[in-house]
Amino acid sequence: MRISLLPKVRFRDLAAPLRRRSRSALDARISYTYDGRAAIYQVLKALPPKPGACVLVPGFHCPTVVDPVLQAGHAVRYYRIKRDLTIDEHDLHMKLDGEVSAVIVIHYFGFPAKLDTVLERKQSDRFVLIEDCAHSFLQDDPPRLTGGHGDAAIYSFRKLVAMHAGGAIRLNNRSIKVPTPARSLAPRQYAVMLKRMFEQACVSSDLAWVRQGFEYFESRRVRARRRKPRPAQSSNPGRNDSSDPYRFDIDLANTRLPGLSRRILDRTDLGKVARARRENYRRLAHVLRDGAFMSRVYPDLPDEVCPWVFPILVPNRDHYDHRLRKLGVPVSTFGELLHSSIHELKKGDAALDDARYLSDTLLMIPVHQDLGLRQVSEYAETINRFFEQLPHVETQG
Repeated sequence: MRISLLPKVRFRDLAAPLRRRSRSALDARISYTYDGRAAIYQVLKALPPKPGACVLVPGFHCPTVVDPVLQAGHAVRYYRIKRDLTIDEHDLHMKLDGEVSAVIVIHYFGFPAKLDTVLERKQSDRFVLIEDCAHSFLQDDPPRLTGGHGDAAIYSFRKLVAMHAGGAIRLNNRSIKVPTPARSLAPRQYAVMLKRMFEQACVSSDLAWVRQGFEYFESRRVRARRRKPRPAQSSNPGRNDSSDPYRFDIDLANTRLPGLSRRILDRTDLGKVARARRENYRRLAHVLRDGAFMSRVYPDLPDEVCPWVFPILVPNRDHYDHRLRKLGVPVSTFGELLHSSIHELKKGDAALDDARYLSDTLLMIPVHQDLGLRQVSEYAETINRFFEQLPHVETQG
């Protein structure tokens, strides 16, 4: 089963250049980047040099938040995110000092973090507040950009729109000057992007003969590739591996948003996207039942929030997530892999302990606009039955 939290590219998306441009909900103050991690890098590179500068980063995170900080020449200091995904304000304030040049706050899954005390502290301390809105760049009714409180906000459009690549920066502090990336995507990279988008369009086509034809030719291609001798593997695999989804690519960080991705974004009805996601989220919240083995992180959907996913907490998640996938529920994880540098924190540091807890416990259910209410209801009912039967199954096992 293909597991994805993202909407799939369709042929109508590839035809975006042929459609009339729609009214965009996006702010004219934004500058586009290749992706969200590139946006973080560009903001931090634009800050004035400061000896010994460090950036305060949430303890619970994706490595794609941390690597751009390090590549921009800053050290990283972690503050605690509590197990309900709220900021430990006391811990954050204790770690603020003259060495801190910036603070990054993550609006997890599109739900806004409380920033009141951080904004108060900004009045007396000189640091830049960056709102990470990569999980969801939209507020609904009317659709508009999130991230209007800090000095800068960063976005990852591909989380909500099927456009393969796409990030941006909105500067609320006019004293920060971020240059627009000058480099174009290399022709070979553009070709790879088009190939992947075409493949997605085939897989998600409503026409059975298109899907079947693609699967036939793809299976032949894979068999032919397997017959070819494999090149020698690198003696130093890992973060430099191009197949690593968390890899930070300095070239892409300095690359403009591809034109096709920009046109898809401009021609997407963002209000429709937000409404569909909110409806799917509300249905999951209504049908899912908390219990001993599962609890909802955000049972209520605040007005205006356009969610990326529906997060749940499942202790001993590794025992259950693959079983849910076999039952047809496309659950996935966030923060399963923390950046290696957080493990350098002292034993007993709450920032590390709670990050590990969330890393081992969090599961996400998709709510994207390609799904319908019936489909997400089936996901919820399957999850309910699975966890309600679990005590009996575990006893029998």
